[in-house]
Amino acid sequence: MKRLVIISISSLIAGGFLLWGFYIWKTRSTPHIAVTGGRPLSILLPANGTHFMQNDTRWAKEKIGGSEETIRSVGCAMCSVASAAQYLGETTDPATFNRQLIAAGGYTEQGWLVWSAVSKIFEKRIEVTVLSHPLPFGDGSGLRAWRISSHQIHPPGRHSPLGGGGG
Repeated sequence: MKRLVIISISSLIAGGFLLWGFYIWKTRSTPHIAVTGGRPLSILLPANGTHFMQNDTRWAKEKIGGSEETIRSVGCAMCSVASAAQYLGETTDPATFNRQLIAAGGYTEQGWLVWSAVSKIFEKRIEVTVLSHPLPFGDGSGLRAWRISSHQIHPPGRHSPLGGGGG
């Protein structure tokens, strides 16, 4: 009886470790970046440019694709990309962009952005480059402040972050 209890407890512990390892492997092997958490999306927009806010009543209650969460609660990256697209000459807003992302398969099951969908939605007039090694802002201030840019949103062929250096 005692031996059976020890075997059962050992099996439960081993199974727990296997499940934990599988979870870690699956969450770290995904090429997508979470809408919440994850690495920062650094877009430097001009002060007089359009800045979409995720809590704007026009779209705050809309659900993002892949989850039941609202733009208000998890739409910061999507709103930032919509702001950048507007700055680059596209006519969009978070509600429109969210619907386009949903139609284009631009969200994972967890509600994370699929960055390749941005180029698809804007017919390759805008690209997102996901950097394998995040870069500090041009003047070094980002490195001192621990702000790093892990994404660049740009017209095709121009591979520098919007807005230039840190300052």
